[in-house]
Amino acid sequence: RANADPVFGLNSDVTIAQRVVDALNLDAECRIAALVRATANVGSNFNTASSWTDYSGRAPVNDVLQALRNVEQTTGYRPNRVLFSGTAWEYFSLNQNVVNAGFAGGNNQVLPAVTPSTVAQLLQVERVLVGKAYVNSNEEGAAISLQPIWGTDVLVYFAPLRPSRDVPSYGYAPRWTVDGIPSMAVMRLPHDDKKHLQELE
Repeated sequence: RANADPVFGLNSDVTIAQRVVDALNLDAECRIAALVRATANVGSNFNTASSWTDYSGRAPVNDVLQALRNVEQTTGYRPNRVLFSGTAWEYFSLNQNVVNAGFAGGNNQVLPAVTPSTVAQLLQVERVLVGKAYVNSNEEGAAISLQPIWGTDVLVYFAPLRPSRDVPSYGYAPRWTVDGIPSMAVMRLPHDDKKHLQELE
């Protein structure tokens, strides 16, 4: 602390605590992605006839619309959210058939650009999300090996704008705050005189 430059010493505890929170959130996202990407855990799934890597010869909008219909016909709820993996979003947003569906540079020139908000309008859903997070799959100290958390998948689902016990939703993750169950909090441990450090956990 005494030797730190001011820019690093200022609010260093807050910065370190935020790094711990970021790691907890990344871990939670990894676990959620693993659950929802496993076809055994979802009520409806299908593989597209081909990948979207051919930017001109595929129809990704039709594929996503088919996924929306599949969920609606299985659950009775029209999905209102679409989550693209970063890889899927790249191929989707650059596909010429998507651009021609009404974006600037396309035939109709209606929407300004292919963005999550304009694609939400195109698909008639409330929100489009893009999961671009990566995780290092190697152990600490080993060479870094980054993997995209969301793979190449697209997830379509229904979630109300506000959580409610009375409204069905995909992805509820309740967390109880009762004695005996640790809360998602950052704790400052006492200074360790033997190690000459103070840890945040």
